[in-house]
Amino acid sequence: MTLNVRECFRPEHRIACQFEPPEEVEAFRKILWKLANASALSYDFQVLTILKHGLHFLDDEALLKYRSKPVAMEVTLQYEPTHIKNFFRLFNVSGGKDTTTMSAIPQIVDIRVIDDDQLAGDANYAKMYRSTQSTNMVERTPDGLPIVVLLHFKQDLGPPMQGPRLDPRARGAHQAGDVCFALTRSAMETARKGKDMILDVPIKIKGPWTTKRMHLNTENLMELMNAKIRKDATNDNEMHLRAKSLPAFEKHIICFASHGPAVAALETSGPRWVNLLIGKIAREYIYHAAADVYGNPKSILPPPKFRGHVDD
Repeated sequence: MTLNVRECFRPEHRIACQFEPPEEVEAFRKILWKLANASALSYDFQVLTILKHGLHFLDDEALLKYRSKPVAMEVTLQYEPTHIKNFFRLFNVSGGKDTTTMSAIPQIVDIRVIDDDQLAGDANYAKMYRSTQSTNMVERTPDGLPIVVLLHFKQDLGPPMQGPRLDPRARGAHQAGDVCFALTRSAMETARKGKDMILDVPIKIKGPWTTKRMHLNTENLMELMNAKIRKDATNDNEMHLRAKSLPAFEKHIICFASHGPAVAALETSGPRWVNLLIGKIAREYIYHAAADVYGNPKSILPPPKFRGHVDD
């Protein structure tokens, strides 16, 4: 597996003064950067970029048009309890009132392609791309293709809570950062295998780790990456992505998600956060498997939207 040359740019944050203690916000900032630069996930981000942009459908000659322009994606992170059992403690109408301290992990809830118009209109993206050219990033990347990727990582910390609701008048908080790298030929070969490529997604609910086999697609690759983060955090935390505690904001988002999209939109000024989590629960196997193990009716979860599970 080829590790690619990476460059980091533009740390960004906007923190509401009423939000979490500053030391917790700083901890989340460090975790965002560690995730963006985690070697255990770098190859997956390459393949995910190729799949989201449809580059695997192009032959080598057609790919040459990307010599003069980058491809870009926005990666949205939210936090969940490290242990899936604690997720179900919060996934109910009273979960937002749970004051139990529980460790947390970042999870990828959304990947969005940044189009050419948005890239062209952002001076920072242009500056980053020029930097990759001046430092010969493609040439320095073993097995590199002449395609540069800009990844924008974003964590919405949300507005502060006002009782059981999000305060609609308060300015929200977020932090973000960017990384650049060149794609590799090996990642392109993996993406071109499509459904012939099988992913072994690690799953642990009770007892030893097992695997769920899935065909390669964007949804299943995101689930694999999230599962890698969860497995690492519950073992030796080598990626250093485990946070000491889950923020109150995230507890409420999990609670609101248990109400369903319609009710969630009435309960909070930020239904987007809730809907992203609902979408993740629907497409990721671990929630549905854990509901069975812990005796929760599957009816409390959004209907599954699995695609490409080997044993379906």
